[in-house]
Amino acid sequence: MWYFGQQAGLRFDSTGTPRPLNDGKMTTYEGSAVATTRRGELLFYTNGETVWNRAHRPMPNGTKLMGAGSSTQSALIVPDPGSGNIFYIFTVAPQGTGNGLRYSTVDMTRQDGLGDLPRVNALLMTPVAEKLAAVRHANGRDVWVLAHRWNSNAFVAYLVTAEGVSSGKPVTSNVGSMNAGPGRNAIGALKFSPDGKKVAAALWKETNKFEVYDFDRATGKVSNPRGFGPYPEAYGVEFSPDSRLLYG
Repeated sequence: MWYFGQQAGLRFDSTGTPRPLNDGKMTTYEGSAVATTRRGELLFYTNGETVWNRAHRPMPNGTKLMGAGSSTQSALIVPDPGSGNIFYIFTVAPQGTGNGLRYSTVDMTRQDGLGDLPRVNALLMTPVAEKLAAVRHANGRDVWVLAHRWNSNAFVAYLVTAEGVSSGKPVTSNVGSMNAGPGRNAIGALKFSPDGKKVAAALWKETNKFEVYDFDRATGKVSNPRGFGPYPEAYGVEFSPDSRLLYG
């Protein structure tokens, strides 16, 4: 299930043919994120600013998140590895502005099972680019959340465990191109390969190229950058299901 764009949505099921969803209330220019059960049943969705529950109403404390619908990857939802009822929403501000990288906590036991946010906008780092991705730790349980410092060549990785988000000093990897210059250079997506061994970034506007790196799921370190471009534009990236091909 995917909600995105101007109140648009798609449901993916066993038929292989996506079906349109017309019940979404979200409007977003770029990023969005959706949480479902293992069976694909809707729990909530967000554009990084407002969180809507499965009844398509804003959660009571979910209307002032400090992401932005105009940020490439404005929101990323990560389930708590120790609980089926807790989720973390990570957000990034647009174009390297001051709100930076933050996270909010969703508790699905609140509001009679519709969910609410006991904690919002906990700051992890500022400023950052519009890049945000997650991958499973090598232990198969925990999750790495990867972002990129602004005016820097540093990737920052935060570990999410059953104890929560590691909000202290992140794992930092100074590698690849600088994310710097005019704010529009912060635009562009970050994606992990399905096998978790690679991560790719799109560097928009002045740079307009793609970079691919190795990722160590045990340590959170990024290494071995390879660049491709320049192209007329470099905004989105995605890997093939077998992790062998990269699309930009």
